[in-house]
Amino acid sequence: MLIINDSEKIIKYQDSFDRMLELIDKIAKNESKEVVWFLQHEDIYTIGGSGSENDILDKSIPHIYTNRGGKVTYHGSGQLIMYTMIDVRQRFNMDAGYFVRFLENVIIKTLESFEIKAYLKDKMVGVWVRNGNLEEKIAAIGIRIKNGISYHGISLNINCNLSKFDKIIPCGIQNFGVCSMQSLKKEASIVEVCEKMQEIFLDELRKIAV
Repeated sequence: MLIINDSEKIIKYQDSFDRMLELIDKIAKNESKEVVWFLQHEDIYTIGGSGSENDILDKSIPHIYTNRGGKVTYHGSGQLIMYTMIDVRQRFNMDAGYFVRFLENVIIKTLESFEIKAYLKDKMVGVWVRNGNLEEKIAAIGIRIKNGISYHGISLNINCNLSKFDKIIPCGIQNFGVCSMQSLKKEASIVEVCEKMQEIFLDELRKIAV
């Protein structure tokens, strides 16, 4: 498996998308190892396969359609992206639900290492935390599988500009807020979180028999 740590870099969304498509085709043909890619994006709103521009409240802000699962979300600096180009055929018996739960567990354990108690919320996508009396979303998940290989992945809010979420209905979910590690008073750098998430991801993957 190849780990690409670009966590300190800002990479254009379209460039990363094109690169993922190249990689998953090679992985499916056994011409490349599986890849896990950490990075950040420029400020942009992405519209997933079940999303609509109606969930973008300010149309003047750059947005792009993509083929990941889910609806509309925000990407920008201070948000760690982990793209996972994994052979779901071999590692997860082609069970997309199992793979999503695996990724959710990686996020929860990563946050736990920074003393943040995160959890899943019934019938709600992503990973959630309690912030005072509020329940708020701290991480999003959106994947797609082509020829047995997953792509896209997760986004975790570390110290991003949360006001950007005010211009959309994040993931189609109303009446709930969005938070970050910083807004929870947990200061950590992108690099620190990336290193811990990478460690936990690989540890959890070793527990799965191939």
